[in-house]
Amino acid sequence: MLCLPDGVDLVRLMPFAEAVYRLHHAEGVIGDSLPGLQAPGVPVPQGLVAGWPSVPGETQALLAYASHSRVPAYLLRNPLPVGRYRRVIAATAGGVHALHLLSLAQALAREWSVPATVLWLQPPSVAGAPETARQRLEILLARSFALEPAIEVLRAGDIVRQLDSVAGPEDLLLIGAPHFGVAAYHYEGSLPEQLARIHQGPMAMCLSEPPERLAFREFLWEANICLVNEPIDRLTMITRLTDRLCASGILPADLRQDCIEAAMARERLSSTAVGCQTALPHARLPRFDGVAAALAIAPGGIDFGAERDPPRFIYLMLTSATSYNRYLGALARIARLMVIPARRQALLDATTPTAVMSVLEAEHPAAAKPR
Repeated sequence: MLCLPDGVDLVRLMPFAEAVYRLHHAEGVIGDSLPGLQAPGVPVPQGLVAGWPSVPGETQALLAYASHSRVPAYLLRNPLPVGRYRRVIAATAGGVHALHLLSLAQALAREWSVPATVLWLQPPSVAGAPETARQRLEILLARSFALEPAIEVLRAGDIVRQLDSVAGPEDLLLIGAPHFGVAAYHYEGSLPEQLARIHQGPMAMCLSEPPERLAFREFLWEANICLVNEPIDRLTMITRLTDRLCASGILPADLRQDCIEAAMARERLSSTAVGCQTALPHARLPRFDGVAAALAIAPGGIDFGAERDPPRFIYLMLTSATSYNRYLGALARIARLMVIPARRQALLDATTPTAVMSVLEAEHPAAAKPR
């Protein structure tokens, strides 16, 4: 991870950089100047953490470097000493950087023991409108990152002024960089640049990698799908799905207990029941490479310790510390399907793992529409 102060006190930048590093588990280098050609034998950075320059041209250079290098970038301005932050606010309209903003908000909130708020930005035209599939998708994704207790909606008027007033002097405001297609060339005049002109509080900008668009069959298939008709508890459910992964050869037998313990540790942090009758327990394992999942469909529901209706669809997600981008892609694919009531009903109607797989693979127009 390449770390550049750029006018920001390195002592205040490093706690932020360390949280990003742990989020990605990346290998890299520490530097103290604008990126240029890498010295012979020095690995190309897998990510960029830097102070957010006050000069737009310098910020543009950092975004261009990250964009052309195809690595995530996190720029921080006006940081406070750790211990002074009151909360972390992730502000997003559900665009391309939303998943990374949510995961960064979660990582920082845990690292610094402060609450996190998700602020959904919506155009005035949807005020008072019924909840759309896209809104449900965004809320489901937020819940999957254990941020459900603080999801707020901000009706967009003058977004820049509203964000400036919502985020206090002790709040870290997280926002997305311009879209991938323009980030390398068109920072000036963008929302982050406008906000940087007036907001005096701590603020960070995230330029993420686009999550890989995984097909279901790349991480889930028939051998790891089970239909559950009897009442069982959460631990038994996670154990049964783990055993499916072991029986199919996806998970080595000696990692079985590690998987169960990791998934249950995550449940103790916060229930992974995320709404839309879905739960997303997951385990990150140091000796596992890639992303895999097992799915249980339980028409009677499984108690996952949440106040919402007990989930009927339980996806046990297995990932490694180095497959972060593939995990986000798999998570997004699941979320886009599960917010559609007709697809959930089709899954409940399926009577075999093969029939379930057919439902998962039948792309719905609303889910396939690019965002």
